[in-house]
Amino acid sequence: TYARNRGSGWNQYGYNDHKWLFWFFAIEYATLNSQKAVNAVLTVDGYKQGGLGNGVSTANGTEVPIFCGYNPFIQCGASDSLGNGSGEVNYTVTDFGGTGINRTFTVPRYRGHENPFGHVWKILDGININIQAADSGGESQVWVADNPANWNDTNYTGYTNRGLMHRAPGFMNKALAGAGAEFVPSEAAISGSGSGTYYCDYLYTSIPASGTILRMPLVGGAAHDGVSSGFVSLYTNNAPSNAFANIGSRLRYQDPL
Repeated sequence: TYARNRGSGWNQYGYNDHKWLFWFFAIEYATLNSQKAVNAVLTVDGYKQGGLGNGVSTANGTEVPIFCGYNPFIQCGASDSLGNGSGEVNYTVTDFGGTGINRTFTVPRYRGHENPFGHVWKILDGININIQAADSGGESQVWVADNPANWNDTNYTGYTNRGLMHRAPGFMNKALAGAGAEFVPSEAAISGSGSGTYYCDYLYTSIPASGTILRMPLVGGAAHDGVSSGFVSLYTNNAPSNAFANIGSRLRYQDPL
């Protein structure tokens, strides 16, 4: 509602926006590990290597609530020196660890997009997850709407079922993919998966004791989530009505013409 108050074409950050941003990164850097250390040197063939670094996901979990109550603490534009480029910029927060104890964080940027992961969880609009109890279907269905006019937080009208999400928390092994190249995990928590293998990011999910529930996906991880964060770290434990200090989103604009 607040985003659309800006005028025609304005919405909250969409699932497809993030999906294609991730795949652009994966193709350009030839890795699924977005938290690989930044390496500004091109390969001998002129290609990118490395990743975007840890991002703002290395904060001490005991310091965050004391300093800011889990609210955002990195100023917007902290990485503007990179312009439309990619990489990371050091950002020092005064007294983050207590009076006189400063902390320096690395703010990642991918082609002009600041903090594509880490810092705060980002709400994705245009995707609703239908998580069913074992006695009510036993599936976690991924529903996506490409048209923002159909975006809502209450049902699946105007949405298309793109497949089934994995039903247990753990590091992501396989993406749903399909014709729409969905990054939602179809497999996670298997032997060998972790912060340095496969997709390297974590799926948070839970199953209701009975019935079905519509869940609002969050992406990217928070400031104290460490290696669980990343481009496709996904949190599906929240209903759309849930709110917390470290949950936010982005504005997105698409020319209505």
